[in-house]
Amino acid sequence: MPSNATDKTLAWSSDNTNVATVNSSGLITAISAGSATITCKANDGSGVSATCSVTVGSPNLKGDVNGDGEVNGTDLVALTNMILGRSAKTSAADVSGDGDVNGTDYVMLVNIILGK
Repeated sequence: MPSNATDKTLAWSSDNTNVATVNSSGLITAISAGSATITCKANDGSGVSATCSVTVGSPNLKGDVNGDGEVNGTDLVALTNMILGRSAKTSAADVSGDGDVNGTDYVMLVNIILGK
């Protein structure tokens, strides 16, 4: 736009390519958790541009009880402590999704860790 513009191309960029990249068509790809600003600038020399903020969240790994981005034995310890009342229960500890943190979640977490 406008229809009589001699150069209708756009330049896309990301200020944080460790978080999100953007290709020449404006397609944004999430790379890792964090925030980035995507800028679209007219190549016609007019200085017209627009920006948008993008926030990439951490993946929600089923069984990542302690929220460190991994599912392993430390999650099992954290879940055990929650079941025994040694620490506050969290929604991440409800591995089964039944609304309660209990032995069912423990068994499911063991199976996730073992790849079953």
